[in-house]
Amino acid sequence: MSRKSNARSIAIETLARIEGGAYSDRLLPSRESALPESRDRRFLHQLVLSTLRWQLAIDPLLAPHVRGPISRLRPMVRAALRLGVADALLLGKPAAVAVSVCVDALK
Repeated sequence: MSRKSNARSIAIETLARIEGGAYSDRLLPSRESALPESRDRRFLHQLVLSTLRWQLAIDPLLAPHVRGPISRLRPMVRAALRLGVADALLLGKPAAVAVSVCVDALK
């Protein structure tokens, strides 16, 4: 697994835990410490905060592509989809690549 895939995996898990009630300001620093390099920690930080900040705008973009309400998806799947959209729209990664790397990170 590449370093960035590892950061995405940690970001997906972090987002799911935040949605489950964890506080981002408490959880994120401990999750960042799991990554040895500072650039990977910054990348994780950017992924999580960008996804959280834009979640209310991301969900309506996902809704037409999901069967049923987004809230019925498993938390890790929901987090991966949101992260993929954030990665594509906010961080400039090509959409197909963003989806592919988030699916790989979810595995």
